[in-house]
Amino acid sequence: MNDRKIHQKLKSLPSSELIDGVRFSELVAEWLPVYKKQVRNSTYDSTQSIMKKVATVIDPETLVKRITPTFISDALEKLLYNSENELSNKYVQVVKSKLGSMFHYA
Repeated sequence: MNDRKIHQKLKSLPSSELIDGVRFSELVAEWLPVYKKQVRNSTYDSTQSIMKKVATVIDPETLVKRITPTFISDALEKLLYNSENELSNKYVQVVKSKLGSMFHYA
């Protein structure tokens, strides 16, 4: 799903359906145990590692309702182009997929 479609979908939801007062770290903590039941242990372990990397570019205290497609794009670009991270395109695509799964859960 491209950024425009995500943005349109978010705009169409009633505000009561958006997550109010939930921090990014809380969403990750709630989603990971659910995700663990759906995948193999090795996949879960790699996803935990991915979420630790994501926490370097998305402040865990960020409110989920403030995370927009543009916000995610900026975070993915930081993972891709920041010399500290040196992550491949493929890895960043996996990060995007995991974030998409998590936000779909939310």
